[in-house]
Amino acid sequence: MIIWFIIAGAVSGVVAGMGMGGGTLLIPILTLLLDVPQKLSQSINLIVFIPTAVVALIIHYKNKLVNTKVGVTIIISGVIFSVLGAWLASTLSNNELKIYFGIFLIFIGVFQFVDSLHSVLSKDKLPQNLLVRSKLNIFSMQNNKYSKM
Repeated sequence: MIIWFIIAGAVSGVVAGMGMGGGTLLIPILTLLLDVPQKLSQSINLIVFIPTAVVALIIHYKNKLVNTKVGVTIIISGVIFSVLGAWLASTLSNNELKIYFGIFLIFIGVFQFVDSLHSVLSKDKLPQNLLVRSKLNIFSMQNNKYSKM
């Protein structure tokens, strides 16, 4: 059984290292494949997130792929609203939390799909939505091709 947890950690580590949020895969792997309760899966994800994010951030920072001004702004609002999110999660049952997390993943998946489709059909090289453009600004490319959006 431990091998499956190691594989889950490896998959989420690779995805987190690429800056895509390892929890997006780790939580469904834990809950759906390894039968870990939703709240425990989300707390495991939070524990895993800290070291993986630190390592990925150091590497991205050394490669000059981090826009600290935008990053700090997002960190401040993220920390403030994480209190609200943690409180909200604590008031929900495992099943309710699983349903809301699933809805969130579906929303993000549809949003990304539609945006990617729009970019392909309009022959743009960059996604058009503000969310993705903001993300590109945080991790601006070395040649500054994307940093002035």
